[in-house]
Order: sequence, then structure tokens, then C-alpha cells
Amino acid sequence: MPYKNKEQQKAYQRAYHLANRECHLVACKRRREEDPKRIKAEKAAYYQRNRKVIREKHKAYREANSDRIKGQKRLYYQEHKAECNAASKRNYRRRTDEDPERMRRGGREAYARNKDVHKERVRAWRRNNPEAWSQINRMWVTKRNRLLESTPGDVERADWLQILRVYAYGCDICGEQLTGRTATMDHFIPISGGGTNWPDNLRPLCRSCNARKHNKMPTRSQCEAYIWFRIVNRLPCNRLYTEVEQAA
Repeated sequence: MPYKNKEQQKAYQRAYHLANRECHLVACKRRREEDPKRIKAEKAAYYQRNRKVIREKHKAYREANSDRIKGQKRLYYQEHKAECNAASKRNYRRRTDEDPERMRRGGREAYARNKDVHKERVRAWRRNNPEAWSQINRMWVTKRNRLLESTPGDVERADWLQILRVYAYGCDICGEQLTGRTATMDHFIPISGGGTNWPDNLRPLCRSCNARKHNKMPTRSQCEAYIWFRIVNRLPCNRLYTEVEQAA
């Protein structure tokens, strides 16, 4: 006959379990080994019936034992470092293949939340691995130089200074005031996307905007606004029409 008082029933069950703990554990283990599919189905059904309560309990436990859980995770990671790293890489590749845009968006949001921490981590890695960082930098510079050498077009210093003066030494994206040293030369149509190194395709950007832009292709409306600005300010843009058509 079931108890009318649930608290009394729980107290009785706890006392019975403590009194017969070894026998109870052996019986549970034997039951799991005999029919694992049934046990799994029962657990899934119980979770679906009590999903909200279980989640609240787990959340309360994590909040009450956050330091203990972090310590356990750190200890487990130190003991199984290679396995954890391999599993993390496999999961990252799987999630990237399933939804690459979501992964990129999540990465940008995480970077925005922890910008200073991320920058300090990168600086620390560069300090601790100077040879590896120097090798990566040399590889990138070599690759960039080869790409520039194979790109048609050439720009004179006078042309670049004229472009800076027309843009009033300001970044074309964020408007930050620049100098001859801080201004970076951006290819409006990226070289990797078919852009050239002629003055028609060059504009000044700050380092942050140039790095953020990377090799993104401009939209049609951005191309039209860029060409119109250069026409109004009498900057060269004859070759740009061909580049925009080829990129499109």
C-alpha cells in the first residue's frame, strides 16, 4: 500500500537502501547488464516526465558546488589530456561541418565577450613560443609577397599620398584619423578575389578594419558607392569597372 505521506516514503526508502546497500548495488548492476536497452529507455522516459525538475536540481547543484566541479574537471583533463583534446577537435570539426555560420557567429560573440583575455592569451603564446611565431609570420609574409608579385598593377608613392589626402587621412570604414605610418593599404576587391594592385583598387583603412575585413568581397551596393566616391573626388577608377564585373 503506497504511503500517503511522500516524505515518509522517501525516508523509508533511504533507510532501506542504507541498510541493504551492497545487495542493492549488486542487484542494480545485474539488472543493467541483463537488459541495458530497457534501462536506457526507462531513464529517457523518466527524464522526459520530470525534465524541468531535473534541470532545476542540476542547476542548483552546479551553483552550490561550482568550485568542486571545476576542480574535478581540471583533474580529469590533466589525467586524460590527449583524449580530451582529440575529442574536442572531433566535436569542433563535426559542428563546423553541420553549421559553419553558427560556429563563426559563436566565435565572434565569444571573442567580443572576452576580448582582453583573448588578446593576452595570444600575447602570452607569442612570448612563450617565439620561434613558432616567427616561422608562422615568415610563412605569411612569403605567401603575401608571392601573391602581390603575381598581381597585375603597380602604385607609386605619389598616387598613395593623393589617395590619403582625398580620404582626409581617415579610415574608409570607421573614420578613424590616420597618419602616414598608421594607414594601411587595403585592396577594395581582394587580391585573392581577382583584385589588382592599381591605384583604382586601393583605399586607406586602419589596422583593425583591415584585419577584420580580411578577404571579404564587397557587395554590389558597396562597389557602386566606392566608384561614385572616386568619380566625385577625381580619383582613378577606370580599371575598377572591369574588376567589379569579374568579381561579380
